[in-house]
Amino acid sequence: MNVFFNNEQLLKLISNIHELTGIFINIHELSGKDISIRDAHTEFCRTINDIPEGHIRCVNCDAQASDICKNIKTAYHYRCHAGLCENLIPIFDNGEVISYLGFGQLLDTSPLEEQWNNTKSTLDWYPGDLDDLKEKFFKIRQYSRSKTESLTELLKFMASYVQSNNIVASTKHSDLQRLEMYISQHYTEKLSIQSITADLHFGATKLCALSKTLSGGHSLTWLIASHRVQAAQNLLLSTDKPVSEIAATVGYEDYNYFTKVFKNMVGTTPSKFRHAGQ
Repeated sequence: MNVFFNNEQLLKLISNIHELTGIFINIHELSGKDISIRDAHTEFCRTINDIPEGHIRCVNCDAQASDICKNIKTAYHYRCHAGLCENLIPIFDNGEVISYLGFGQLLDTSPLEEQWNNTKSTLDWYPGDLDDLKEKFFKIRQYSRSKTESLTELLKFMASYVQSNNIVASTKHSDLQRLEMYISQHYTEKLSIQSITADLHFGATKLCALSKTLSGGHSLTWLIASHRVQAAQNLLLSTDKPVSEIAATVGYEDYNYFTKVFKNMVGTTPSKFRHAGQ
């Protein structure tokens, strides 16, 4: 299954939750792979992942946990292969799990020495310095069960929010529909071929071809501009905001450039368009 991830919006949400809780949220594909919109590994996890066998164990552990979460269709709490507390919360589309929110790289509130001994017993494969690894293990944040449950409930709401707002969505839509939906949601932002292809997960050549189809033969730049100008027309007729403010609202920092684009597309300046509509 292909799934669309709006990385920019997800990063904003993740950053807000981190600001409130100090915990980083990960976004996982259905396979369990982290989509890596932000690096938030602890020293301990980074050390494990830097070793090929450790990385393989992490990947396999994430995949297994994802399969379980997909089957039970509810939040899944578990210990990873290296003994850390991990949590997955499914994101649904029409009752089907399409991806996950995750948080972890935590320890519970039981004695640290006890948790380390349990982890140490699984590290017979580890070729490095166990004393150094232990030191990094003891730096991991301890998180109570009540806080884990509270954050899980919060993320259940976030899972519903990101799906209902198409921040994470199954790509059952056609590529044309996905591009149209994306530009409709993001035309006020600084858009580029690079940013759009990264978010929609297809190449520049395909993006340009889809843009031409959607715009009736025009370019991606024209397609974005058409959304901005349409929004500007609505604001010009429905508000008395200054034209410069409307330009900034729809995505143009340069007022003169906005006026030029508007006149090219509409046939008159924004001020004259507003006056004619009154």
